[in-house]
Amino acid sequence: MTNLQTTTSIFILGIKGVAMAQIASILKKMGKDVSGYDTEEEFITDEELHKQNITIYTSEDKIPSVSKFDLAIFSAAHGGDSNPIIRRLKGEGTVAISQAEFLQQLSKMFKKTVAVCGAHGKTTASALLSYALIKLGAKPSYIVGSSSFDEYPAGDFQSKDYLVLEADEYGVNPPTDKTPKFHFLHPSLTLCTNIDFDHPDVFDSTEEVVKAYEKFFKQSGGLIVCADNVLAVQTAKQSGVQFSSYGFSEKAGFRIVGKKPISYGSCFDLQSGESLIKGIGTSMYGDHNILNAVGVYLVLQSLGFDESQIKEAIKEFKGAKRRFEVVYSKDGLTIVDDYAHHPVEIKAIIKAAFERYGAKPVVIFQPHTYSRTQALIEEFGKAFSESEHAYIMPIFASAREDKSSFTVTHEDLVAKAKKQGFQAIEAVSNKDELMAKLGSKEAPSVIMTLGAGNVYKLHSDIIKALS
Repeated sequence: MTNLQTTTSIFILGIKGVAMAQIASILKKMGKDVSGYDTEEEFITDEELHKQNITIYTSEDKIPSVSKFDLAIFSAAHGGDSNPIIRRLKGEGTVAISQAEFLQQLSKMFKKTVAVCGAHGKTTASALLSYALIKLGAKPSYIVGSSSFDEYPAGDFQSKDYLVLEADEYGVNPPTDKTPKFHFLHPSLTLCTNIDFDHPDVFDSTEEVVKAYEKFFKQSGGLIVCADNVLAVQTAKQSGVQFSSYGFSEKAGFRIVGKKPISYGSCFDLQSGESLIKGIGTSMYGDHNILNAVGVYLVLQSLGFDESQIKEAIKEFKGAKRRFEVVYSKDGLTIVDDYAHHPVEIKAIIKAAFERYGAKPVVIFQPHTYSRTQALIEEFGKAFSESEHAYIMPIFASAREDKSSFTVTHEDLVAKAKKQGFQAIEAVSNKDELMAKLGSKEAPSVIMTLGAGNVYKLHSDIIKALS
């Protein structure tokens, strides 16, 4: 077992991935010598990694020999522990562990670990929680699955009091090891935003997903779940762990009431029995983000922070990078970027855009992974019905899947949507075709780029096509 206290030199495979990049950041700030390998392609994490002078190798033959590294960390990307670089380092004596094993060891160094789990909303909720703890003067350490939130980096080490983590249900190293990564964690407190079927390359059914969450809940010291998500509540009950619930639902222990729009976002009250917490505000839009804000509020309350201080700490949070991020707003055109890549997320973000701007958005969507597109194609077909128009880009393959083993295409998604009654949707084969179509029509007031791939790189081209 590696001792992180004494480990000095660490190598990270797939270092540009959002989770791995933040692991690199927190290790660097702990005083470790950190470097890693990834492709030459530009990622949203590049800027922060370069700012911290973290070495990124893009060629295997330039990676120094084992004398430089005490530890190597891998995830499911780039072949995991079967990657030639990891095999080589292990052969030379370097200890190699998975991302999940690393987080298990890291969390043992902190007085309290707060984990945020759920199919949707993990990043926003964990970013808001980290932001609030910073504003409350708690000096948290955290690893958030983005590149930044508000003015803060998405990974930081400030003290050993609190560690905030996203608890990921994805497998350690599929297909050889499908153990859910969050099974390595034993947090002091867990916030569950929802449970939904995703990652069909790891789980065969919703029942398997539920069993994975039930096991994780049993490993948590405390539990807060969203009552609006039936699976989350049922799973919490099955786990036997005492829990608090929140949401718009009548059955919620902490029920959201009196929701109203305000100049900077939304304001609402929180009712629990006869007591009423009034005037909680958030700068985020959409009911899904109000739920995230309430979940974080209850976590902070459980940690012992004062009600009025919590309200102040959460109200000005704008969001994490690529989560309802307004990247352009000028001359009647607004471009919003979001990481939404699951049908449930797409529906929620389109609804939030309509609430915010009073107009149906034109959506540009890049499906992420062939396995997800194939398994959820019925749901994807229904996801865009509230948009003004939807353009579907080719599927973005994950570094962890072999696209040659799939036959599904982005055209299949479009055909499914049209069969289900939504006709304002079309497939585009590349960037040039998309820009030509956008430029040939009257410019919309709101455009959304959605997906977990590299669709965010299209913004300058979209602005140019519509100017």
